[in-house]
Amino acid sequence: MSIETHPQASLLAAYASGAVPLAPALTIRCHLTTCAACRAKVALMEEAEGQLLDSLPPTPMSVGALDRVMDRLSAEAPEPAARPGELLGDVLLPPAIAEVGVASRRWMGPGLWTAHLRLPPQDNWRAFILRAPAGQKIPQHRHVGHEFITVLQGAFSDGVCYGPGDFVESEPDSRHTQQVTPEGPCACLVVVQGQIEWRGMGRLVTPMLGI
Repeated sequence: MSIETHPQASLLAAYASGAVPLAPALTIRCHLTTCAACRAKVALMEEAEGQLLDSLPPTPMSVGALDRVMDRLSAEAPEPAARPGELLGDVLLPPAIAEVGVASRRWMGPGLWTAHLRLPPQDNWRAFILRAPAGQKIPQHRHVGHEFITVLQGAFSDGVCYGPGDFVESEPDSRHTQQVTPEGPCACLVVVQGQIEWRGMGRLVTPMLGI
């Protein structure tokens, strides 16, 4: 299955300029891992940003500024190395997720679990992997803020079918019901801002998954 859905150009531009918060930026990074077309767009945007910076007039540095920056860099711990090929259950973790780390899984039933990413709190964003078995239905719910999803494995549908690498964005106040396709299990990186309001039985069971 080819990648059919991608981040909007405005979102890619914000990502290229470093304006996207860490949690949603991870969904874009995971999408870029498998989407050559979006990687090429981001590379062009980053090049344009660099050219814009080069065109700006130089600004004098304050006395001792370079020494302060170098001292700060030397004091920071090195970033943990990515662990390509790491598995969480049967889910292959992209390097972007492996870098930040994942908390213990929360189980709701056979093959249905979530695992939250170890990210610092920022603007009420939450990021987690959701793994669900074939045919699993996610109850109807409403998002107070934005939701970003990158499909890692398998496929799900909410009227449109999304497969591996697809990027899905839901606007605030959007409502939907999602269902894993019958061909096999599905795993996604899900990032939400704010609360999720569940309908029906979802109000009872989804808190057990931490979503």
